[in-house]
Amino acid sequence: APRGRPDVTVPHEVSRWGRAWAIKAQKLVRRRAARRGQPPALQGRRGPPDTLAMKTAVSLVTPERQAELHEAWNLIAEQKKGGLRKKEVYKVLRALGMAPTEYEWRQLWQRMEPVHGKVEFHGFSHVIEEQIEASLNVDRIQEAFELFDQDRKQYFDATDLDRVMRSLNEHLTEEQIKDMILEVDCQGDCRINRDEFLDMMCNF
Repeated sequence: APRGRPDVTVPHEVSRWGRAWAIKAQKLVRRRAARRGQPPALQGRRGPPDTLAMKTAVSLVTPERQAELHEAWNLIAEQKKGGLRKKEVYKVLRALGMAPTEYEWRQLWQRMEPVHGKVEFHGFSHVIEEQIEASLNVDRIQEAFELFDQDRKQYFDATDLDRVMRSLNEHLTEEQIKDMILEVDCQGDCRINRDEFLDMMCNF
């Protein structure tokens, strides 16, 4: 198997994404092997993949942030009942320090699924929490990429992948490492660049 630097200590938040990527890549490899009528190339050693995937699906919106959403909503709603209108919901966003573009605001409003021109708090909070998580997820993915790319090359290869997987106690063969790289490598250079990694993880 490829050899890299000694094992490193992987921060918890980053290891979540490292494992998530491994799960995603391994599922793709198994699917490809099944199409070819071959036995799965990877048989993870840490329990069923679905269990691992569930462990990574942890909300990134803190209770404090959720409380801020409710406080900002109540600030604008005051004693009103029956939801808020579009202009009022926009004021809530501004109270939260958010400044969406006109296009982003149209998309957000549609996703809140207004009824008779109004949105209830649960519809508002669900969409905004998704937005917050998406933003935080990108930051975490960038951190995970930098864990693989310790030399700041703007890509990582089989050696880097093997090093991080061993740090996560995932001991894979050279062929398995190669398959994982190939499933994500869009340019055919046996490397994973930042864009390829981000695109794969955002569609996990």
